[in-house]
Amino acid sequence: MTKTLTQQGAFRKERKALQRAIANGLTEKDIVMEMVKRMDNPDSAITLNQASAAVMYLTALCNKETPITDAVNAILQPSPDVIVQPV
Repeated sequence: MTKTLTQQGAFRKERKALQRAIANGLTEKDIVMEMVKRMDNPDSAITLNQASAAVMYLTALCNKETPITDAVNAILQPSPDVIVQPV
């Protein structure tokens, strides 16, 4: 019987893999190039970009950065130059 991964479980598994990679002297490039081999279109620049983005994003999360939250907050933050008129 295979245990189903939750989102949190998947994140922990990926975080531990990244920590193991760092502990064993693997570079982000090593990880990305291995990921690309296992993806649908390994010769595509888009595939390379997707693998790179995944590693960069996980690295940011492990560093307690929140790039998506920061972007959404910046978009939704009212501009001080905008005057909101009551409806």
